[in-house]
Amino acid sequence: MPMQKYRTLVTTQYLENYGCHSENGKFADGNAYWKFKGGEQFIISTSTDRAANAVAFLSAYLQKDNDSRYGKQLPVSWESIGADWAPENDWEKPIELDVEEYFASKKG
Repeated sequence: MPMQKYRTLVTTQYLENYGCHSENGKFADGNAYWKFKGGEQFIISTSTDRAANAVAFLSAYLQKDNDSRYGKQLPVSWESIGADWAPENDWEKPIELDVEEYFASKKG
């Protein structure tokens, strides 16, 4: 019997540092100029019903791209969803990540 999965819909916000386009973009030098941009939605599937675990996983997953002064993507909202949840439009389809499958793929 397959393991029960809990699903969390997480919405992110992207921030872009326009200060990096013409200067170094560093706060310390007075060159940071951050702007809010679009975001994405993710469905995080996991064996635990703790939404905080799903948000923490996604935050760590995004961290590899967030170590940049050019841009960052941050979780801003989340909600538990059922297995039958679907987006209103096909073009709004979230990125799906399964926590256990992700870590199993890293072991191989």
